[in-house]
Formats: sequence, structure tokens, C-alpha cells
Amino acid sequence: DGTISFSGLKTAVLYDLMKTGNYDSTKNKIREKKQAEYRKSVAESTQYAITKMLSAFFQHHIKKEISIKALTFVGGVACNTIIRKEIKEIADSLGIAFFAPEKKYCCDNADMIAFVAAQQIKANKTISSYTESI
Repeated sequence: DGTISFSGLKTAVLYDLMKTGNYDSTKNKIREKKQAEYRKSVAESTQYAITKMLSAFFQHHIKKEISIKALTFVGGVACNTIIRKEIKEIADSLGIAFFAPEKKYCCDNADMIAFVAAQQIKANKTISSYTESI
């Protein structure tokens, strides 16, 4: 449908680390002796996989929908410089406009939900009064 979510990605990486014996869940630590290097390797591998997956996803959907004139890239992942650059290059190569907010406005959905909740609390509104108004 043209939408994508990264929900569960960190959990999948964690489970893989545990399965391969590289993560100690009792200490919440990576078992590698060179933790900093290993963490960097895991992060870079994950970023590479995400970048390639997003690239394939966008290319597929943009080519499939010939009426697409622009690509908007938002959310926490849009703050990633490497991924943002790759997605912009795809848009440029396909001749469509690319829009992404400044990085300071690219935040995780949880941040936005927390902000709305804080505003509701300040207004003395409960969750039930908010949902009743929808």
C-alpha cells in the first residue's frame, strides 16, 4: 500500500544477537571483547540493510504508480543522513520531487505521541475525553 514501518526491527536485531550468542541478556550487554567495534559493525550492517530495503521499496512503488510526482520522507528514520541521501538520489533519478523536513523535525512517532499526551494532561483532558471527541 505504499507505507512502511520499522516496528520491531531493533527487537529482531537483538534476538539475532542473542541467538548467535553475542548478547548477554542477564547483563544487557554485548559479549564481544571489542564491544565498541562490534556495536559499530551491527549498527552499520543494520543501516545498510534498511537503506537497501527502503531503496527497493521506493523504486518498486514509484515505478508502479506512474502518477507519483513527489516523495515525502518523514519520521525518525528520515533523520539518518545516509538513508536520506539514498532516497533523495532515487527520487532524483526518477525525476520526481523529494521533500523531507529539517532533521530537527524528524522524530520518532513515540515522541509525537508523548507530546500530544503532555498537551492533553496540561489541558486536564483524560484519554477518554479525548477519544470521545474523535
